Formats: sequence, C-alpha cells, structure tokens
Amino acid sequence: MMTEKPSASRTFADIIRTHAERLAEEAEERRHQRQRELAEQSSIANPPDARIRAWEKVHALRMPGDAAHPVLDVIAHGTGLTLEQIREEQRARLARHTKRSADQHSSEPAKSKTSNSEGDPQIP
Repeated sequence: MMTEKPSASRTFADIIRTHAERLAEEAEERRHQRQRELAEQSSIANPPDARIRAWEKVHALRMPGDAAHPVLDVIAHGTGLTLEQIREEQRARLARHTKRSADQHSSEPAKSKTSNSEGDPQIP
C-alpha cells in the first residue's frame, strides 16, 4: 500500500487556502447558475409556461391554482408576463391535470362486485 506524504513545501496554510479557494469557486458557480435561472425566467425567448417553470424552480415554489392569489402579481413581475398570461397557464395546467385524471380513471379496470357467502356485496 502506497501512501503519499504532502510535500514539505505544502504548508497547512496552503491546504486551507486551497480549500477556501475551492469553496469560493463553488459559491461563484452557484451565483452564476442563479443568474442564469433568473435570466431564464424573464427571457422573452421563452414561452410563458417555460418562464413560469423557471420562476418556480428559482423560488422552489409551485404556482397556485387560485386565479386571485396575491403571489400571481409577484410571478408576473418576475417573469415579465401579464396576469392574463399567468392565468392562462393556470387554466392550461388545470386542463392537463383534469385530462390526466380522466385518463387514469378510464384506464382503471372495472371493479366487479362479488358476493360473499352470505350474499352481501363485498367492500373493495
């Protein structure tokens, strides 16, 4: 088994500084990533749904379904969208959710009611 010893020229202060530099680089990368995400949420190159998803990601929040919720103003401001565009996305999400729920219910196998030995229907 081979172990490496730090070179004599590498001092404890160098190791700490290197670690501190690495932490600073990581912090800088997180700052740049956040700036990219903030730019993405308001970029006119992105459609409203993409901007709203970017806003949700940046803030770790989900857009509420209530069309009168006060946070919609904050989302509109952060994304550069109008309240009507925000509400349009709410309606689109509700429609997708409703369709998905309907599709799931229609694809579930029909549950048959069978009788037990006393002739009463069984509770599923």
